[in-house]
Amino acid sequence: MASRKRIPPGLLDPESQAIEEAIAGSPAVAQFGQGVYNFGRNLATGAADLGSRFVQDPLGTVRGGILGAYETGKAFTQNPREMMTQMAQAEMQRASQALQSPQAAGEYLPSFLNPMRMFRGPGGQMVRLTEQEAEALRQSNPQLYGTLREFLTEKEFQEITPKSAEKTGGLLETYKTMNPEDTAAMAYAGRAKLGWYSTSGDAIKTVFGDDAPRFTALLSSLSPQTSVESNLQNALSVWKNWNASGRPTDRDSIIKIMGDSVQQSPLAERSASQLESLGSRLGIKSKSKSALLKRIQAFSDASPENADLVRRVSVLDAWTNNSVRSLATADPESLILSGPKVDSFMRNLLGDMAEVTNDTWMANAYGIMQDLFAGAARKAASGEKLGMKGPGYYAANVNARQAAKVLEEATGRKWTPAEVQETVWSYVKPAVEERQRLLKSGQDVTISDLVASGVINEDKIRGVADFATLLTKDPKYRSLLEQAGYGQRLAALEANPPSFSPGNIRRSEALEKRLTDIVNKRLDVTAATPKKQRGKTGLLED
Repeated sequence: MASRKRIPPGLLDPESQAIEEAIAGSPAVAQFGQGVYNFGRNLATGAADLGSRFVQDPLGTVRGGILGAYETGKAFTQNPREMMTQMAQAEMQRASQALQSPQAAGEYLPSFLNPMRMFRGPGGQMVRLTEQEAEALRQSNPQLYGTLREFLTEKEFQEITPKSAEKTGGLLETYKTMNPEDTAAMAYAGRAKLGWYSTSGDAIKTVFGDDAPRFTALLSSLSPQTSVESNLQNALSVWKNWNASGRPTDRDSIIKIMGDSVQQSPLAERSASQLESLGSRLGIKSKSKSALLKRIQAFSDASPENADLVRRVSVLDAWTNNSVRSLATADPESLILSGPKVDSFMRNLLGDMAEVTNDTWMANAYGIMQDLFAGAARKAASGEKLGMKGPGYYAANVNARQAAKVLEEATGRKWTPAEVQETVWSYVKPAVEERQRLLKSGQDVTISDLVASGVINEDKIRGVADFATLLTKDPKYRSLLEQAGYGQRLAALEANPPSFSPGNIRRSEALEKRLTDIVNKRLDVTAATPKKQRGKTGLLED
């Protein structure tokens, strides 16, 4: 990051000026020492974990290390140049991140001594559930073992730790509002939007051709905390400007392009947490939101260079690292995005229908906090920390896949887990938003009444935003694509515009009744309850 410009004296009140001087004088040596300490602590924790696993299952642990070495060697044999390029790019990215602060440098420099790199499995992740641990789980809790074996993918089952397996089982029992019958009822209600992922993914392939995996990775990287419409506009703008700049792969260039491309709200409209994050990256602190806003605004107004710096660092932290990796990687098809939601979203758009995208609207569907879906930080072989699936995400995936079975039995049609999520999302979003809109105007109308009166109907559900429809029917996106040179490919997509239809699905009176009697009532409460007041185990239980 560029060095922070000092705010000229006279622009700040005395208290803020004193803080400014304190920030300017922070000792870099202490920060570097903190970084070294952080590295040592993480190394010790990892070594202890490895030692514990070795004591429990020495053969399995050694086998995991050998398997990781074998897979790496195999990849080198098949394409040594590609592997060397990926490793060099990963190391360059880590080195670039280390230059951002003394603390980051302190964490980076000793990392070459980390022996844990030798015990990485395929994809750079620690081999998780050993055969012995899986057998112990089967013996101690055969029901949970059977559930996880059936409803986790093979990759998920191999990644989950014994502790996470136990927590996943506990969550499936505790979160009564997250159950397959209710989930199936919501998916059935949203069936008019079946094909959200497949249709959107096909549209992206038609427009971007061989670049579809890379654009999809960028699109997914920019998806947190924004609408479908803004997500697509930001991704297209970044993509257009990245292409126009010669497709740079260095971190600084990509972040600058992002800062110049993505939509940004005015400083005064940002939340306290957003201002705190921005202030932290600029080295600016204050005790209140108003004072922090004043200091950041003064810093931005001090010079054009400062204004440019604020614009660049305003890019959401949740977007930056994944976007850089999406545009810098040599092989986007093998990319793992950090954060289970964004990685699952990318895989759904690329055609993996076994994955489930658990986002804020799925949390709304279950009446719980989205924190349940938070990722578990793990290190990849490159040294990057990636947010992978945790117990809450595993539990939600199990639930969606169980709901797919319920739907198949109820409707006579085979459902994929991704179809379950896309249709739940397509029903819950317009239903909850419409109830919230009416509540703000003083009208307490239930969701079941909205359905009965025809306000929430198939056309409303079919009209929820998707990438295929936006690409073909909104001139704003057409303009961006034409500027980027994709006019002819967009014309090919427009020649076969997307359509959504539930197809031949048998009616299920049981699911309709469950929606009215149970699910919609919970959604009514969800719509009327601020997120900070929601209970962790479901609104109706709390």
